[in-house]
Amino acid sequence: MKINTRPSQPSLAERLRKAGIRHFDELIHDQKKDWLIKNFPPGREKYPVNVTKLIRNLLWQMKERIASEEKPPFKELLRTYWYMYVKPTLARAGALSGKTDQYKQLSEYLAGLVRIYQVMQYKDIGFRDDNEVYRKVG
Repeated sequence: MKINTRPSQPSLAERLRKAGIRHFDELIHDQKKDWLIKNFPPGREKYPVNVTKLIRNLLWQMKERIASEEKPPFKELLRTYWYMYVKPTLARAGALSGKTDQYKQLSEYLAGLVRIYQVMQYKDIGFRDDNEVYRKVG
């Protein structure tokens, strides 16, 4: 009799490391440019910071703060999160782009944390669905 074995899923710590996420005691979105550059040094991108890692860490930190009840669930649209946390942080870091749709990147990075890295779920932060009004029956 052959037992079907699947490789075990990497631990949460391994998946976070692979996504470039780590814990910060400081609130990332409140930090000055020098701190952001030091903690998110540029990768292959043309920005002073690694935008991918910065956005992923902003999302993860919000999830951590909500899970620890330091902050209530967000209960707003992802676009609101963009304007409150991500856009000002990117601007302060000198990494806001006029050419790239960084809001779309935020959405893609969130989807990646949920689907690819499997480190969180959409409900962990409490984002509202942009299209919920169209999903009502009747």
